[in-house]
Amino acid sequence: MTGVINIALSGLNRNAIGVHTVANNVANVNTNGFRAQRLSTSTDTTTPRYDAAEAPLETASDTRPPSDVDLATEFVDLKRYEIGYRANATVLTIADRLSGELLDLVG
Repeated sequence: MTGVINIALSGLNRNAIGVHTVANNVANVNTNGFRAQRLSTSTDTTTPRYDAAEAPLETASDTRPPSDVDLATEFVDLKRYEIGYRANATVLTIADRLSGELLDLVG
């Protein structure tokens, strides 16, 4: 049962970080030179990686290109992270109920 709980907690964490990433992208939508961050889809690590190009330093005459943030993409990602978060929260709820039932049967 602890394996299921750990997996669900990892999913909650990843989706929360995804929401944070989307919030950062939306907050910087009008920042020249900003490149949208994306969570890596790699499953070989528990630490999320961000895929983003380094923005050049700001100069006195700001000639950096406009931000590459697409709000439609950000809101689709936000909805995806919300659904993932709810799914993992549901798994935790069910695991809690199953643990309670098991303890009731044993006790």
